[in-house]
Amino acid sequence: MEVYSPGIDCNGFADPKQEAYSEPGLSQCRRGQMKILTKLCRYKRLPPPSPISIGVGRRKTAVAIVSIFSRKNQLPDFLSSKFDFVVNNNPFPDIFVQFNAEYLSNLYLPLRTTGTEDLFCVNAIVKGGGLSSQVEAIKLALSRALSYQYRKELKLLKLLSIDTRQKERKKYGLKKARKASQYAKR
Repeated sequence: MEVYSPGIDCNGFADPKQEAYSEPGLSQCRRGQMKILTKLCRYKRLPPPSPISIGVGRRKTAVAIVSIFSRKNQLPDFLSSKFDFVVNNNPFPDIFVQFNAEYLSNLYLPLRTTGTEDLFCVNAIVKGGGLSSQVEAIKLALSRALSYQYRKELKLLKLLSIDTRQKERKKYGLKKARKASQYAKR
């Protein structure tokens, strides 16, 4: 997903179709906003690239990489509310979890326990697995990224423990991992 701003394409050049943004009388504030949007487009990631810490989490076959960014001096006020929690370059995590309240609360659980919801911006990239395991992988990765400062609080709620359960492999002669056909005595 690319950041769209009228008047700027994602290569950082002005769009000739939009003359309103290239006027010489453009306010200084608007020019600053355009510079920020141009940078966001150029790096093709949301928020800007200078993470405080990075965490990796796994669950079943899902793997998540979470980067935490400081909100201070990184994003201006008009962008900070939009890029709080970005999952797979989508700034709306409720769409990622398909408006499921339980999954959404699981995503924010490490931030809520440490009380850092308004201190950090989170960028998560997750691949593999289903929706449930992707949410669990993001939760573990976010906990690991926060553990450098808030290890005690996260350990108390067991947010740093790994769930290693995997799907058991199918065996030959059986229908599934353990399901067998009905046994006939005679």
